[in-house]
Amino acid sequence: MADDEAWIGRLRGALGSLPDQPGRLEHRAVIDGVELSGQVAGPRDGRPIVLLHGLTANSGDWDFTIGPLTEAGWRVLSLDLPGHGQSSAPEDASAYRMERVADLAHQFASELAFAPAVVVGNSMGGAVAQEWVLRHPQAISALVLVDSAGDTDAPPPTSEDTAFAERERALFWAEGAEAVWNLHQREGGWLQSTEMPAEVAAWGKARFCGTRPEGYYYGSQAVLERRATLADLAHVSRKTLVICGENEPAWFGSVSDRLAATIPGAAYKVIPAGGHCPQWQNIATFNAILLRFLATL
Repeated sequence: MADDEAWIGRLRGALGSLPDQPGRLEHRAVIDGVELSGQVAGPRDGRPIVLLHGLTANSGDWDFTIGPLTEAGWRVLSLDLPGHGQSSAPEDASAYRMERVADLAHQFASELAFAPAVVVGNSMGGAVAQEWVLRHPQAISALVLVDSAGDTDAPPPTSEDTAFAERERALFWAEGAEAVWNLHQREGGWLQSTEMPAEVAAWGKARFCGTRPEGYYYGSQAVLERRATLADLAHVSRKTLVICGENEPAWFGSVSDRLAATIPGAAYKVIPAGGHCPQWQNIATFNAILLRFLATL
């Protein structure tokens, strides 16, 4: 509970001091039938870096990272993945497969001259980043995997977890994200925020409610059914940083352990008092670690 209170307090302070970020431009493009949206910031001649969010998140997950990156001279693309944020939500499940999303992101970034780029991926975005570097290695200058999804031995869900997930999915399809958010508030699900400060709860609700049913359902299925990539990552030659929050469940943290042990020369950093999304749970420490790594490139 103390760790939760710590990150909630940090996020509350960050939300209160988050400056306006002039100069951000939204770019939209239809790539292979999927309309993608991304926010671009930073100097035109800056070195390119692409930020990929996780499931039920959006490009706003990086709002606390973009400012320090642009101040350090980086040109930043924060992308909304299919079914999330301002990107479209295709009804074809294949549009959410990790390989397909990596190809979409690669083409979108290339059209904006973000190649070769550093690619940073959190959770599901980390799985997309893995496919991106395997499928288009010439487009990646370095790789940062933040509490990434990947090859793991996840514990089987309990019958209670399965039943709740089925209710959640049915409600998402029938009534949308806000109804699912309200379900979690009533029944204490993983989105529960009734004891959080109002501004933190509102931020979390807006973050989650930017997800469409297709993004949630097909995206989660794509993560669960993704191909194993660990063996192929053993041949990656791009400089890599693996980041993991110290409060990740052990089975999920083992993904980061394996990635760091497999990718040649990968650096590994654990974020104290951080969980699955340390980029907003321990903002200052995350940004310092990321910028130190980028300075070595």
